[in-house]
Amino acid sequence: YIEVARAEGTIGMINALTKAFDVDAIPGVVDLYLGSIPDATFFNRTRSLQYSDFTPINIGSLTLKTTIAFIVTNVSGTIKMRATARAQAPSSPTTLHFSQPYPQTQTVSTGGASIGALVTSLLSNLEITVTLNVLPIVNLDLTVAGLLKPIVGGVLSPVLTTVLNSTVNPLLDLLGVRIGQAVVTAYGVYTLCSVSGWAYSDANHNGTRELGEAGTGLTLYAKLVNATSPSTVAQYATVDTSTGAYSFTNVVGANYSLLIDNNTTTSDVTATTPALWVPTDPRTQSRSIAVTVFDLPNQNFGLFNGSMLSGRVFQDTGVGSGTANNAVRDGTELTLPGATVAATNAAASTTYDTTVSATDGLYTLWIPASAGATSVKITETNPASYTSVGAAVGTTSGTYDRTTDTVTFTNSVGATYANVNFADVPSNQFDTDGRQTVLPGNVAFYPHSFTAGTAGTLTLTTTPAAALTGWTNLAYRDANCKGVTDSGAVAIRRLRTGTRRRRSHLSDPSV
Repeated sequence: YIEVARAEGTIGMINALTKAFDVDAIPGVVDLYLGSIPDATFFNRTRSLQYSDFTPINIGSLTLKTTIAFIVTNVSGTIKMRATARAQAPSSPTTLHFSQPYPQTQTVSTGGASIGALVTSLLSNLEITVTLNVLPIVNLDLTVAGLLKPIVGGVLSPVLTTVLNSTVNPLLDLLGVRIGQAVVTAYGVYTLCSVSGWAYSDANHNGTRELGEAGTGLTLYAKLVNATSPSTVAQYATVDTSTGAYSFTNVVGANYSLLIDNNTTTSDVTATTPALWVPTDPRTQSRSIAVTVFDLPNQNFGLFNGSMLSGRVFQDTGVGSGTANNAVRDGTELTLPGATVAATNAAASTTYDTTVSATDGLYTLWIPASAGATSVKITETNPASYTSVGAAVGTTSGTYDRTTDTVTFTNSVGATYANVNFADVPSNQFDTDGRQTVLPGNVAFYPHSFTAGTAGTLTLTTTPAAALTGWTNLAYRDANCKGVTDSGAVAIRRLRTGTRRRRSHLSDPSV
């Protein structure tokens, strides 16, 4: 019977910069027993084996010729034996130093645990018991036992050595154990950190956890996915339904995806948004993090109970080879910041949310779950000096009314709507007549300036203000935009223009 205790090791000095460290290792104790023991006792792992658990085993018989009362007599008997040997662990540990590259394996041994030393120790402790089938003869059995001990030891020594070397040690080696050795494998130096945060109800949908914003009341889980094993969840943590808090401990330094999900399945590495809710920050309900040498708190996930709608306000002027007034942002058409967009109920009596388009023209509206599956209106209020020319209903499947500049659709709680875009153009501007005083025989010039807000067709006509004797009206094309009638200027009756500025001059040459 062989009992091999596991080795012990203690991590010593760690150098996080060079990723080196020491291990103080002590090989495990090895106990050898010869004898007989009940199976129930041997396989009882609640205590260590004791030498007293073993009873001597019968290894043979013997016959002695002896003279008793001057008569030569054959005396028979039985031979039994038992023995024990222990390879003691060293009194002090052996220090093993590990450094890159990893993994790296080192072995520490104790000299007293060599197989030859164990066999010698075992046989030196050999107990031989001889029982003779005669009346007790003083010290005869002890004398015989003493004579047999070196004989039995000589027979067992090569047998035990062969068994231990050829069978036992290779078998233990398959389990990562060798007699009298501690095999230590280092896989590297890792920094263990914590990652924590909240998955909270973002009632004001601003993407920031504020005082009073607690959990969602939903069954949710936070998952960590190591970038080196992107198809398997490395760890998961339960999100507290009341507070929304979650926490990971003992996270190895690496790059991870951190996400919120509704299950603990380790093969599911895709975030799942709860029904009737939409993420506020991050919008994907997943974020990339790098765990290095510091804990990562405040890795928060905001969730809004309701729907979200987004779009853009832009100037549909056809700039950059685009098509003007088609409610599609093409070419290099500019965005339009500063436009007010609101979400209301069908009667416009309840405003769910309102916002102003940003520098890039983008806007986002949040419709609470209390709105329900009812008709919702998205209305734009143009900035000053702008005119609506159309809108795109995006993914709402709704309708657009240009008169009220409103998109109307049926809301679905928890939905995310996109590309509800409003097209505006600068309002056209026409600078008209003024008042002048001239002497008889002179000419009065009246420049007219038209500024087009978008591409299109313009027709200009001249009509006398009153039937005055001696006055006529003529329009001249100002080809060089000087604001005066040059010599050779041609009078015209009709002007057509696109996005360029045109100027006409009215005069009465008959005065």
